[in-house]
Amino acid sequence: MRKQTHLLDEVLVRSVDLSALEVIKPVNKKLFGEDRIINDLNQRDLLILIAYVGDIPAGFKLGYGLDSSTFYSAKSGVLPEYRREGVASKLLYRMMLEVKKKGYECMVFDTLPKRFPGMINLGLKEGFLPISVEWNSVYDDYQVRLKLKL
Repeated sequence: MRKQTHLLDEVLVRSVDLSALEVIKPVNKKLFGEDRIINDLNQRDLLILIAYVGDIPAGFKLGYGLDSSTFYSAKSGVLPEYRREGVASKLLYRMMLEVKKKGYECMVFDTLPKRFPGMINLGLKEGFLPISVEWNSVYDDYQVRLKLKL
């Protein structure tokens, strides 16, 4: 295990195409225990970001346009050894910047607070507000949708 230090300056976020899914797959498997990244990669304005610390893929964020004004952050995660170091924030900021440039007015994401408490905390810290809550029986958790006007 590497020694924890403040990594924010060492994190490089790259926008990649579908050919980089092979880099994301092992990270996704470790974080979510599944091979599926999202159900359908053929989406409007698909954006794939990978956060690297040196040459190590420490996390990723993937999203797409729901409609002409709303961008959906469909899946993201950071490996445990790189959490609480600003990696998730850097991925989020980069996604917000990219989607704002594309003309989207707001960004939304869903999270499961019992499974991923860090995501709801990050969203609330960055100004996202809860807009819906529903029970997700597959994950035995509430699914909370958060939204931010860009």
